[in-house]
Amino acid sequence: MIFLVINSANAFISSAPLEDFLIKGDAKEVLLEIEKQKKDLSPQDYALVKSNAYILMRDWKNALELLTPLYNSDSRNPLIANNYAVALWGMDKKDDAKNVLEKSLSSNSIAFRNLRKIYLSNAADAYSRALDTKGVSSNIDLLSGTKIGGEISPRPLKAPLSPVDGTIVADSKISAPDKSGSKRENKTDKTLENVPTGQDKKKIAGSEIINSEHSVLENNIQAWVSAWSNKNIKLYLSFYSSNFKPEGGLSYSEWIEQRTQRVTKPGPISVRAEIISFSGESKRVTVKLHQTYSSTNLKSDLVKNLEFTNEQGKWLITREFNK
Repeated sequence: MIFLVINSANAFISSAPLEDFLIKGDAKEVLLEIEKQKKDLSPQDYALVKSNAYILMRDWKNALELLTPLYNSDSRNPLIANNYAVALWGMDKKDDAKNVLEKSLSSNSIAFRNLRKIYLSNAADAYSRALDTKGVSSNIDLLSGTKIGGEISPRPLKAPLSPVDGTIVADSKISAPDKSGSKRENKTDKTLENVPTGQDKKKIAGSEIINSEHSVLENNIQAWVSAWSNKNIKLYLSFYSSNFKPEGGLSYSEWIEQRTQRVTKPGPISVRAEIISFSGESKRVTVKLHQTYSSTNLKSDLVKNLEFTNEQGKWLITREFNK
C-alpha cells in the first residue's frame, strides 16, 4: 500500500490517508504502514498518527510517550493538546487532562467537547455519591482528533473473563457467612443518623449537579467572549438558541442581521466579562455578569444578564437583557 499525496511546503507526504484508515478503526494496519512511511512523514505527523493508533487500541502508555514531547514543544497546538489530554485521561491522570484542555479551550473544537464530557462526568459522579451508588465517570472515553478533522474513539473494552472457564461474568460481591453458618447481622449505630436519606439526598444531588454545570457555563461565556472579540460571527452565533428572544421588538432574523453587522464591522473589538452570580434551576440558569466592551467608536461598561437553557444537553443563550 503506497500513499503519494505530497505536501509541497516541506516535501513530506500527507498523513491524511493513514488518518482515514484510523477513523475507520483500522489501527493495526496503520501501525504496520506508518513504519514503512516514517522517513516520508514529518516527525509531528508520524507521532500524531501513531499515537492515535495506540489510543484506538487503548494503549495509553505508548500514546503518552509519543505525545508528551510534542506537547512540551508546541503546547499551543490545539490538536496536540487535545490528544495529549486524551492519553492523560486514559492513564487516569484526570486533573492533568482537564487542565490541559482548559488551556486550549475553543468552543468549536474537539477539546471543548471533551472538556464538556469531563464536566458532565463529574456531575454524574456527584449525583452517584449523593445517592450512595457506584460512580460512572470511569465509563466515559474522550475523543482523539486527526489533522483532517476526524475523531478517534477508543475501542470498547471486552467484559472480564471468568478465571475458571473463560465465560463472561458480571461484577458481583458475595457476603460470606460467619463461622457458625448464620448470616451476619447488619448492625446499625448512631453514626448513621447523620447520613442524608430520601429527600435530603435529592437536594444534595441537585445542588452538586447545578454547581458542576456552573463550570460549564463559565467556560461557555469565556468562549462566547473570545468569539466576539475575534469577530468570529459563526462561532459567536452558535452560543445562541434558535429560540432566542431578542430585546427591542426585533425578530430573530433581524437580530442575526444586526449582530452580524456589528460584530464584523471594521476595526478591533475587545470584550471582557466577569461573572457576578448564578440563579435559576437545573435546566434554566441566569448568569449576571459585568461586561466591558471597546471598539473604534464605542465603549461601554455595564451589568448584563444571560439566560441559558439546557437544550438536549447543550447550554444555549435564550435571552439577553440589562438590569
